[in-house]
Amino acid sequence: MKKLIFLLFVMAHAATYSQTTVLLKDIDPGMGNGSPSGLTNVNGVLFFVVYQSTGGSSIDMTLWKSNGTVSGTVAVKTISSSTGQGAGDFTNVNGILYFSFAEALWKSDGTAIGTTIVKSSPVIFNLENLNGILVFDCQDPATGIELWKTDGTVAGTSLIKDIYPSNQITPVPPSVSTNINGTLFFAVDDGINGKSLWKSDGFTAGTVLVKNVSPMEYNLGKIFLEVNGTIYFTATESVNGLELWKTNGTTAGTTLVKNITAGASDSQLADFTSYNNRLYFTFVNSSNNKEFWKSDGTATGTQLVKQIPNSTPEMNIYDNPAMIAVNGTLFFYTQNNVSLLYELWKSDGTTLGTNFVSSFAYPIRDLQNFNNVLTFTSSELWKSDGTAAGTVQISNIHPGQNAFATDSTPVNTNLFFSATNWFYGMELWIYGSACAPEQPGEITGNTTVNQGATETYTVALVPGATSYTWTLPGDWSGNSTTNSITVVVGNEGGGSISVSTANDCGVGGYSWISVSVGAPLQTQTTKRIIGAAAHGLFICGTGSVMAWGQNVYGQLGNGTNGAATDSTIPVSVNTIDGVTAVYGGWGWNTALKNDGSLWSWGSNYSGTLGNGTNTDTNSPQIIIPSGVIAGAASPSASSSLALKNDGTVWAWGTNTNGQLGNGTSVSTNTPGQVNTLTGITAIAVGGEHCFAIKNNGTVWGWGDNLFGQLGKGDNIYTLTPLQINSLTNVTAIALSSDSSIVLKSDGTVWSFGSNYNGELGNGNFTSSNIPIQITSLSGITSISAGNNFFLALKGNGTVWSWGRNNSGQLGIGSKINSNIPVQVSSLTNIVQISGGGEYSLALKDDDTVWSWGSNGAGQLGNGNYSQRTTPGLVNGLCFGLGINENEIANTISIYPNPSNDFIVIENKNDELNSAYVILNSIGQRLLSGKLIGETTKVYLNSLSSGIYFIKIGETGNQSFKLIKN
Repeated sequence: MKKLIFLLFVMAHAATYSQTTVLLKDIDPGMGNGSPSGLTNVNGVLFFVVYQSTGGSSIDMTLWKSNGTVSGTVAVKTISSSTGQGAGDFTNVNGILYFSFAEALWKSDGTAIGTTIVKSSPVIFNLENLNGILVFDCQDPATGIELWKTDGTVAGTSLIKDIYPSNQITPVPPSVSTNINGTLFFAVDDGINGKSLWKSDGFTAGTVLVKNVSPMEYNLGKIFLEVNGTIYFTATESVNGLELWKTNGTTAGTTLVKNITAGASDSQLADFTSYNNRLYFTFVNSSNNKEFWKSDGTATGTQLVKQIPNSTPEMNIYDNPAMIAVNGTLFFYTQNNVSLLYELWKSDGTTLGTNFVSSFAYPIRDLQNFNNVLTFTSSELWKSDGTAAGTVQISNIHPGQNAFATDSTPVNTNLFFSATNWFYGMELWIYGSACAPEQPGEITGNTTVNQGATETYTVALVPGATSYTWTLPGDWSGNSTTNSITVVVGNEGGGSISVSTANDCGVGGYSWISVSVGAPLQTQTTKRIIGAAAHGLFICGTGSVMAWGQNVYGQLGNGTNGAATDSTIPVSVNTIDGVTAVYGGWGWNTALKNDGSLWSWGSNYSGTLGNGTNTDTNSPQIIIPSGVIAGAASPSASSSLALKNDGTVWAWGTNTNGQLGNGTSVSTNTPGQVNTLTGITAIAVGGEHCFAIKNNGTVWGWGDNLFGQLGKGDNIYTLTPLQINSLTNVTAIALSSDSSIVLKSDGTVWSFGSNYNGELGNGNFTSSNIPIQITSLSGITSISAGNNFFLALKGNGTVWSWGRNNSGQLGIGSKINSNIPVQVSSLTNIVQISGGGEYSLALKDDDTVWSWGSNGAGQLGNGNYSQRTTPGLVNGLCFGLGINENEIANTISIYPNPSNDFIVIENKNDELNSAYVILNSIGQRLLSGKLIGETTKVYLNSLSSGIYFIKIGETGNQSFKLIKN
């Protein structure tokens, strides 16, 4: 008997990137990792390399180049190596790229024929451009490791000087060399003086000892830095230890600047930077904290600028400066050893002018001066003008995950970098291009299909797109024509149908429909929390639902109703499972099941249950049998919305101000279509107003507008949807009674409508009928609304709140309203938030639920009726995931766990000869396959670090937790 394949539509997931941040080229299509590295600007052309293992220690390295367009991003040449060592020391000399790889020095002019070996040697490193000649360290049988030079020809490649006269390996070979005004400075052991300071003009006679003092590498990179005519470096000698030195290239002019750490003890100095004709650097004190220093080259002028509170020294990486001057401001970063967050700082060179800017959950790297703006990476790509409000995320390449953005490199007017997302893997991205196409809209097509059937899927044409790339599950086949694809449905593996658009400036995003084989897995569905007016809801791991709080109208769904049946602890909702989302209203709920059906229960005032009656019900009843992909409700509303898989929106319930969007003000107790809306990807309900986001990025609103809550510049209500022209790049909307907030793709939040309680979060109490940015919020990943207050979740797992606080619903330890966002007390590692009537809920990454605010009906779920103004645990929730760490009933073992690169699934039960599926924490299928024999090896390269779930067996009834390092 043929199985059915169910398609679960996920709203156009195109991650709404900034218009100027796009994937340039998917080098290894699909989830494969192209992993571009070594990004180097050679006279306006980007060069980079991509590796592929060929077995054992052998690898292939392909050299690529790019002019910033898709057609101009091409492979130059593939080179093989048996050593397993990667290419390095990418250096531009006169428009030619030099690098070391496969025990040789290579050069490339950007053509295959022009990519050739200059010199073979087992050791090639420390490449430096000296007056148009490449200087490098090279191991030769006759001399050992010494200083060499080349003009790019074999004949023009020669030893500069045999400094350590022997064919033995030099005890201390020439260190990383630095070209300063035509003279090369480096450290080397000559066999007489030990490691000492040397200089060279590229010729034998001009390669001489400067002074018998031992330079030490302070940053695993460049030792020497020239500032206003003075060359600074760190060096060690017996009297003073490792300290700050300077030189003018002569013995007499090479002197100690200052013995910062008294006696012969070493000073940990790093991050040398030139700024305003002074040397700036960091110093690690005896308490192991960072200090910020500057020097004018004298002992008295070498001074502490500021001690950085709670800072931890980091090992800084070569070509990854920890300080950079941009547009007159010096920026640097550190790590806070208390919060464990990474901090961006700025300075004008004074104590008072050295200040904290912003903090980040991920390491700060790749500081760049890009068009006089500071850019850097912290998982994603960021920029800063030196203010907290002006420090914003440029890209959202891997929403909710670590994008591992790295190697940012400016070339002309573009910033190139490598980054990872779930769809493309690690690939080449570009910031600065303005001509990339838009993302495609939603994929439309049948939502339930039979294996072997022929089906057609379509997306709306995208202006500016020149191609559409479709990706199918492994055992599906199809032929695409522009924006449509006809497929033959497969029967195993699962995955997704996806589509991306492109033109010659990159890939403009993607949309997708996730695919599963057979009956949907029900042991690990999407976990959700919902705060309604005075009751809460939670989806258990089996897809069942628990509820707590008020039950006057039967909103707990357990077959009872009346004030006496309120519950201060969670109880099970009757006869419903397979639930993937719940939505809570004033005294009622709707639930979406994995078969696309929508159910409701509770109060039926004005037909809020949508079942054709106005009679309350205390158990779930079906209202829409299929095709639903999302719903919407509000604790302050008595109407509902549903989004269908064809992009249409349906509404029912109270309609006094046109909130049903059907051109009338007549309420209805059955779902009716909202006028003129198609291609919708997201919906939201407020008190008496509603919003929808289209797949082309436009935002539409309808209903009450007395306080300007539609954001269209007036206070006139509308009975049918109108486009809100001032709103662009919106990814999420949250609506309260008479006010609204939207989340944009750059992580900023904008508000409009009533501000009586400070709901707009802008520092005053003045209402607004146009969107205004909440400037104190950045890096936001999700938003939620309660009655006259709002919540926002940051990417670092903290929660922020503002607005009405009469019952402590802001979670800040008081009951005072706030007209600016404030951090909810003691909450970390939060993954979901939900505002209720006058209380709030939050879900942690450990599956615990936390509540705070009003508790008159037991809506905090803590076993009593006492309010609390700070978060506390919800008691008695279902955690029955049935998960074992490594083994189930002696039949399946998974190791290593935690894992870095791969896992082995050991199958001790031949009868289990079936499939495995790996899902993320919200139930999305990421990897799947067959168990083959007794052991099956599964590579995890496409997964970022985090917690995942593995389902084993035909029905997926055996589950493991997997930790990916």
